[in-house]
Amino acid sequence: EGETSVTVPDEAEEIGDGAFYGAVALKEVRLHGGIRRIGDGAFDSCFSLETVRFGGGVEVIGEGAFRDCPSLKTLSLPPSLVFLGAESFAGCSAVKAVKLPSRIRELPEGVFRDCWALEAVELPASLRAIEAEAFCGCLALREIRIPSTVQTVGESAFVGCDRLMHIVAPLHLEEVIGKPHPDCVVQLRGNA
Repeated sequence: EGETSVTVPDEAEEIGDGAFYGAVALKEVRLHGGIRRIGDGAFDSCFSLETVRFGGGVEVIGEGAFRDCPSLKTLSLPPSLVFLGAESFAGCSAVKAVKLPSRIRELPEGVFRDCWALEAVELPASLRAIEAEAFCGCLALREIRIPSTVQTVGESAFVGCDRLMHIVAPLHLEEVIGKPHPDCVVQLRGNA
């Protein structure tokens, strides 16, 4: 049926595009500190993947790198991370909480789409943009605080977030923030 655990060799500097795509038996991945990049679709559709131990050097997580990993429960992203690709964690329906590292500047399109169990998100002060459908379909998300550094929020960023009751956002986003449903309260604050 395949490997259930993978430890990446010390000499490797990246996980290639699609390297473990569809490895349905894979449950655990351990990455050493020398890994800088996780390629596009590297762990896409690894349905049994529960745990990823990121090494301290990961800077880039590619497009769809962990898409459709419904058994992945926790995300402990390393402080070295500077870039997330579109849909990198889309369909990770068991993830409950995410704290984004301080070097992240953009949440790309669909990055956490259909993360149904996602209840808590901590956005860094470095964040400049939340792209379209970034949190689309995050059914358990109840509150989000958008830092004053965010300049753009993409279309449908929070659509389908049926339990999202409170959005705290900077005043300059008033025209673009949008309510995911009529009962959601959008609290605008000054940009200071």
